[in-house]
Amino acid sequence: MAEPWLGRKAGAGHLAKVFTVVKGRVLRAFLGSLAVALVFAASANAASRPRVLAIHFALDINPVTQDYVNHQLDRAQKDHYDAAVILLDTPGGLSSSMEAIYKKELASKIPVIVYVAPKGAAAASAGVFVAQAADVLAMAPDTNIGSSTPIDQSGGNLGSDLRRKVINARPPT
Repeated sequence: MAEPWLGRKAGAGHLAKVFTVVKGRVLRAFLGSLAVALVFAASANAASRPRVLAIHFALDINPVTQDYVNHQLDRAQKDHYDAAVILLDTPGGLSSSMEAIYKKELASKIPVIVYVAPKGAAAASAGVFVAQAADVLAMAPDTNIGSSTPIDQSGGNLGSDLRRKVINARPPT
């Protein structure tokens, strides 16, 4: 029997071989397409879940904790995290360290979220400014945020004249 599309006579055995080769190619193409689709689906699924760096900060604000927080914010950007969350519980601390932290937050190219937690935690004194510099500020139930009042190095109140000047001073622009 002549098969014009094969260009020669083909018996049942030859046709079976042709169909096996075609089935094999089709099966390989199907499996290859399936593998590619699974890779794209897996990468799309991974891309849909944001990477967020959690920065635990439950101490007073000082040069050491300033370096820790600022290093973690740099790390979040360098390692391509989608956001950074500062889990904050602080009684406050040094204004110079506070300023360095909030400037780093404001300059961040990724969103910075401050979450005051756990229950009973506070963002007091200098912690208020660290919290307010975030793109998003959230608080767990039964936490608080408080205003700051300047004190002297020993923890005591400032004298009345100096206190009035410090409280009414304008921040640097």
